[in-house]
Amino acid sequence: MSALKRLIEETKGALRAPTIKQKEAYGRLSHTFCAASMIGAITVMFTEKDASLPVLAKIAALIFWGVLLFWTGALLSKGE
Repeated sequence: MSALKRLIEETKGALRAPTIKQKEAYGRLSHTFCAASMIGAITVMFTEKDASLPVLAKIAALIFWGVLLFWTGALLSKGE
């Protein structure tokens, strides 16, 4: 049980006060998810036959998350 508590505390510490290297890693992960969102949006655009409201909403959501993740990654990767 002690090992589990220590692991939880270390995880909290990594998220509350990350080191510069951890911030850079979180930024790279965020940029990876951004790229996946943008690729997903483009894929949906070119594979769906009908431009219905649910399809447009899906594309808009993927673009929104892609931009948000890019912005987050840029903030985390800016170094100190």
